[in-house]
Amino acid sequence: MTLQDCFDKVTERVKYFSCATRDIEPSSIAFTELSDPTRLCQAPLVSVLMRAYNAEATIGRAIESIVTQETDFPFELIIADDASTDGTVAVCQEWLTKHPDKIRILRAHKNGGLVVNDVLTHSQARGEWIAECDCDDYWLETCKLQRQMILIRKHGAVLCVTDYLIRDVRDNRLYMYVLPTTEIIPPREFAQAYYQTNTLLYSRAAYEQMVREIPLDFQGDTRKEQCLARYGKVVCLHDVASIWHVGGGAYSSRSEANKAMIVILSQLALFRYGPRAAKKAHAITVLTVLRQALHPKTGFSAQEWQEIRPFILPLVKHVFWRLLPNPTAISLYLKIRSRARRLHAAN
Repeated sequence: MTLQDCFDKVTERVKYFSCATRDIEPSSIAFTELSDPTRLCQAPLVSVLMRAYNAEATIGRAIESIVTQETDFPFELIIADDASTDGTVAVCQEWLTKHPDKIRILRAHKNGGLVVNDVLTHSQARGEWIAECDCDDYWLETCKLQRQMILIRKHGAVLCVTDYLIRDVRDNRLYMYVLPTTEIIPPREFAQAYYQTNTLLYSRAAYEQMVREIPLDFQGDTRKEQCLARYGKVVCLHDVASIWHVGGGAYSSRSEANKAMIVILSQLALFRYGPRAAKKAHAITVLTVLRQALHPKTGFSAQEWQEIRPFILPLVKHVFWRLLPNPTAISLYLKIRSRARRLHAAN
């Protein structure tokens, strides 16, 4: 089994990011645009992308946080509704009536899923720069886009992120990750941080180059932001500019074992295709997550390990040998091997 075969097996196992961007032709996605093109701004500098599905309860708040942005440049908000069955489109149309110069509503003829919807929004973007905001999240600062663009121009960056808050909808808990504190984020530090998509403002040209060059689906949050760092500087606006809601989606409902596989898949992809200066950080993360996933009480069961062992171990060994000599990698690898032997024996 080749390394690519092993990688494909991991992707198949978690059934996550299973649809490659380059395999979806935007022209094959049937949709209707509900906005009036004659009333839209003709040359937006920024396109804000919002993917929506059955978001009647939250999308109004998200839209408001975007159309109230104070900028000295024109921008558009592209809302791609994935054939919602509730009142999502009606809410969007109410906002369209108020802001016909900024809002575009694309209604898919049939439900295609997150990746298809993401491809549709990117294909319709007219701006040189792209920002994103999911329909259940929202921006806190009315000057978010303006200040991000100032920072991008100051440093000649291809990507600007911001600090943000996380709200867990299961218990309404509000918290923050510990994030880098510098204005320009070095690749190694960026590789160890996580910035949700609603914090991003990035070059459309860099995104299109990434899609052409990397033979994987990078529509997932972590892959997109980390691989954009291949193409230039990453800067951070140190202001809590948005709120990300967690706990109600498909990822949160997965088993811990599947979550571990998703993280391993993403980090393996970034190890292969991410910024060269961040490879070590991604490799260490692969080993760390696998060690945790092999915990005898909270990790993989003996049966699960038996199923994934043939295609996980070759990838882990490849990462390990690429890291040598590295004391951290050696320590992690020995712990992985010890736990893997116990699970194998238990089966």
